[in-house]
Amino acid sequence: MNYKELLYNIKNENSTLKKINLLKKADILFKKILLSTYNNKVYHVKSYNIPKAKKYKDISIIFPVLDKLSYREITGNAALELVEKTFSLLSEEDQNIFDRILQKDLKIGINVKLINKAIPNLIPVKNYMGAVPYSDKKLNNILKSDIIIDQEKMDGEFAFLEFNSSTQAISRNNKKIYLPEVFWKNCKYIYEIYTKDPEDIIFHGELLIKNIPRYQANGLITRISKIEEKLKAGEDKEKLYKQFYKKTSLNYEEIINDIYYSVWDVLDYNIIPTGGANDYYIDRLLNTLNYIENIPVFELTDTIIYSKTDDIVIDEEHSNKIKNKLKISIIKEDNKELFNKIMARFKEIIQNGGEGTIIKDGLKKFSPGKPVFQIKLKFEFECELKIVGFKQGSKGTKYENSLGAFIATSEDNQVNADPSGIIEDLRDEIWANPDKYKNKIITVKCNGLSKNLNNEYSLLHPRFIKFREDKSKADSLQDIINIENGLINPKNIS
Repeated sequence: MNYKELLYNIKNENSTLKKINLLKKADILFKKILLSTYNNKVYHVKSYNIPKAKKYKDISIIFPVLDKLSYREITGNAALELVEKTFSLLSEEDQNIFDRILQKDLKIGINVKLINKAIPNLIPVKNYMGAVPYSDKKLNNILKSDIIIDQEKMDGEFAFLEFNSSTQAISRNNKKIYLPEVFWKNCKYIYEIYTKDPEDIIFHGELLIKNIPRYQANGLITRISKIEEKLKAGEDKEKLYKQFYKKTSLNYEEIINDIYYSVWDVLDYNIIPTGGANDYYIDRLLNTLNYIENIPVFELTDTIIYSKTDDIVIDEEHSNKIKNKLKISIIKEDNKELFNKIMARFKEIIQNGGEGTIIKDGLKKFSPGKPVFQIKLKFEFECELKIVGFKQGSKGTKYENSLGAFIATSEDNQVNADPSGIIEDLRDEIWANPDKYKNKIITVKCNGLSKNLNNEYSLLHPRFIKFREDKSKADSLQDIINIENGLINPKNIS
């Protein structure tokens, strides 16, 4: 089966399992097409004309062109001319494929996770250690450790920050986040040390904006990333700044100075290429202090260390940094007293408008995925729903001729919600192209499940958070019940 047949068959296959089986048939050429589309490289050319071809060449001519664009060996008008010349040498079918590679989406209903499931490790991804929902049993096990880490859940825009020969910010789904030059200049200390001796230092953390609520900040970070990408492509700075002000009432040059990065982990992928880490979390956490000490746009996520033993020695230098700069204290308590302190801090964070906390076993090593030794405490929760329709904005509002909210449902159609909170730029795009967004999986944040007199389930105060391009299946009613049951309900703390 050639690459054109594979693309056609995968696009027209609804079964995820069958898509995976088709992907397994990929030859070298098709793998190169997949890798060129779904890696985190950027080609810096968005707008171009597609001329009619007079003679055809093999699609393989696109790959050297993509390399030149990605590594910026050619930019500006010269890059545009090269792209359009390449289009002129391709058949109409291959032109369509080249166009979709440049736009980073083959539009055949697949994502990085699906590709790597069919063809292991084809698309490089960064390992991430998340947290599981709360349960008494899981917390009980963590409290048995001699070191417990209690960190505020910031819920900003997650990003891996790489400091090596390709310094960049990468999202969890392997896409580049464009950050302003002023942010990178404030990382000068890391540059000086690590780009001269290019170790693969990768930070895990969240991008936030000072004095801006986190949900609003996430939308602003997305908007800023798009502007920075356009600036790199040569678009007019003043025009983009004016558009930003019109949409947000914020001064672009001022707001970008308020971007900061909340760090909770740092790994050296050069030493451990698979993304693992031999050090305990407590060791990596203390190491993080040295990495971020002289970076003004980096902060350690607000953290408390609970230590129950003197066997684990924290040296004086680290101790001073903990006390004076990073507000971390070391406390000795038994399990019930520790539990009370953990819950008291959690409630204080919630009362102050925060998201919650993450409780970690400080004596566990890095484990990709969501290990049971990291749990999240939160009153609100997120789940994944599927878009099945679109609501027009209410009459008399600014969105009356655009998208007001999604109509979304769980995988088993048992939970329904109309999440709004969609950024303005997206509303018109989605309203104009509903077929492009129907059946997409979205993350929705809510304050719990609700059931009416007819035993119909819905979500309380649902808010759209983001598209889940890495998922093809929504949560079921039982999945959502399990998430909600993970909210704080301690019964068996020993």
